[in-house]
Amino acid sequence: MLEPNDLDLKGEFSDVLFITGLLCKGRSDEDVEQFLSMSEVNFVEAEQQIDAPGGGKLWVRCESIRQAKKVQAIFHQQSFKGAVIMCRYELGFDPETGKRRVSRNSIHTTCIRRVQQRRGENNNRNKGVDTHTVPANYSYRSLSIGEMEYPFPSGVYLARLISLVQKWPNRTDDPLIELVSNNYIPPNAKKKKKNQNPSSVFGNRYAKEITESMAMVDAVERAMKLCLGRSTSSFRLSASTNRNNNVCVRVYCVGDGKYPVSAAAMALNYPYPGWEFISIDPLLEPLDIDNATNDPEDNHHHNYDRHRHRLVQFTGLSQDYVLPDLPAAFTTSSPDESSSSEIETEYVDVVVACHSHAPLQEFWDRILERIHSRYGSSCRAIAITMACCANYSDITQPPSLVFDDYEVYSPKRQIRIYNNDNLFCPQIVKEGRKESIKSNTGDRQASVK
Repeated sequence: MLEPNDLDLKGEFSDVLFITGLLCKGRSDEDVEQFLSMSEVNFVEAEQQIDAPGGGKLWVRCESIRQAKKVQAIFHQQSFKGAVIMCRYELGFDPETGKRRVSRNSIHTTCIRRVQQRRGENNNRNKGVDTHTVPANYSYRSLSIGEMEYPFPSGVYLARLISLVQKWPNRTDDPLIELVSNNYIPPNAKKKKKNQNPSSVFGNRYAKEITESMAMVDAVERAMKLCLGRSTSSFRLSASTNRNNNVCVRVYCVGDGKYPVSAAAMALNYPYPGWEFISIDPLLEPLDIDNATNDPEDNHHHNYDRHRHRLVQFTGLSQDYVLPDLPAAFTTSSPDESSSSEIETEYVDVVVACHSHAPLQEFWDRILERIHSRYGSSCRAIAITMACCANYSDITQPPSLVFDDYEVYSPKRQIRIYNNDNLFCPQIVKEGRKESIKSNTGDRQASVK
């Protein structure tokens, strides 16, 4: 293996990338060179282990950590000739334990699936088959026609939602749980017929709506790891701060719809102190989440009552929403209160636009202007989009990552991740082809009423 020369253990980055899934039986040196050429980077050196346990392993050294981040964004979970490639940062050996370290927090494990050639397409499986017919087959997650495999939703997000709802306390009368479970009935809902209960807010669109929101939940975790090198769970209150807030993460769901389903899904999946979720839409009908009582004896583990969802609901245009001030550095007292130490607040803004009709560029510009002009590089911003139509979710900068999420029950499933650090501007490799991401310009349309 290659030992890294440039190492950042705090962020789990290095100048050496550890690649698995590429060196396997039947793979030639030309195949390896073809894959590595996708990055358009001249690597300093490379080393491989063909007969390593668990499959062949490959290490490549980049000129710097900066270059390695660009390459990792292109290689990780890339589909290549029927295999999914994993690309992580090699962190060398721990001098204290002697054990090998490989990055974990900066790597998202939910696989990005793509339309691709079927595994083993060269094994003559169709030899002797009538050439006038096209062989087809299907599995629980894809449909194969001829030599091509087309993924479709496998129910991953619905399974995650079921598990989440079962674990959440007080779920029988929680409006957020009722909303994401398709059991929420608005207070002003009318019965369709005599003795007939009113229908839920989503009706037969539930699978589509909830998989879109859960895809954005997953994308937040992926974006945090990609752009910040840390998982969402690492952004939580520190026990040493004596309950003062040294972490602030605000998730803005712009164009969230008539009901705050995306913000609710975020709040339930990331119930961490210091997190706040803002649902913004001109048609929003706020949920009643203010009728719970605080139980001081019930504040351990994940037992957060409704107040602890930290859900803010704003009925209005995104242009009219006034961004809250960023938290300043604060002071905490030592146990004897005789001295104090200043702790700098960690702050992250996350803007989520899921099939939104809000002018994202205007909102994103305000986020960046506030950070750059008043707070500097210590604050970070991430934007995640899943566009449905027109150019509402266009941003005039290259994205860090572009992919189609085939777990979404909608043809409008392309996710784009942006961040305020221009460190990431790689070419996006999609369906095995390199595509340059062009900036979108032009006038933005206002939110529709």
